[in-house]
Amino acid sequence: MRARKKEIDLNIDEYLQTYAPKPGTLSFYIHLARYDFCLRFINTVREPISWLDCGSGEGFGVAYLAKKAIFENIVSIDIHQDILVRANKIYGKELKNYNSDSLISFVCADVCNMPFKKGSFNLVTAFDLIEHVEKPDRFLEQIKKIVKPKGILLLSTPNKLKHMLKHGEIYPYHSYEYYLYEFICLIRKVFEVKVEFFGQNPYLLSHYRTKLGSFFKPSIYQRALNKLERIVRMPNSLKLAMPNFDKIRKECSLISDRDLDVCEDFIAVVYF
Repeated sequence: MRARKKEIDLNIDEYLQTYAPKPGTLSFYIHLARYDFCLRFINTVREPISWLDCGSGEGFGVAYLAKKAIFENIVSIDIHQDILVRANKIYGKELKNYNSDSLISFVCADVCNMPFKKGSFNLVTAFDLIEHVEKPDRFLEQIKKIVKPKGILLLSTPNKLKHMLKHGEIYPYHSYEYYLYEFICLIRKVFEVKVEFFGQNPYLLSHYRTKLGSFFKPSIYQRALNKLERIVRMPNSLKLAMPNFDKIRKECSLISDRDLDVCEDFIAVVYF
């Protein structure tokens, strides 16, 4: 049975202050790692890339990836107008600097009713969005319509098992959280094409799990997470003194196709 999210009024300032990833934090690096992961697939697209980022929020992911590749068209969509205004103010000029020949737009719309024509994009990303959507099937059907043949979709969602271990309840802004088998079933039900599944884990968690195997317990998991968060928040002078900090930062969020059931987040890559 689908769990209902708590009935709450969304205060944009409170949401951004409390929940949005802040530059320099572990959560921020984890989010950017997903956009880095996109590059593996962008490089396989042989025609000009028209990219839609769904639920893009403040837009730091769009701004980050725009520096790494050339796009013909970039569309950032979110249901909250205030967040899009903020994104345009912070990153709009930066996006133009890195993709001066691109059409860049910020669109306020519901992802279950997107105002795009069939076959509008050959790259669609939706990171940490589907758990916020009350009608995920309809959202995925919308994506199915707007992606071009030979296009690619990448989407991610938190692992409900890990989230419940950390917080003990469903996140207040989520409509539903997914166990691995639920996420796989949802994706495969809508998309009858090639799909690959990956998992994302902070570097130290992967390291401890590999060393301890079956002895890896929630308490160790939480201590490792706290340790990594402390390292990321260290003053730069201390970070530079750590010989392996650069490795920790770069691999702060390891993405692989192994041990999916114990990963922090699931990632699906759909090939059209």
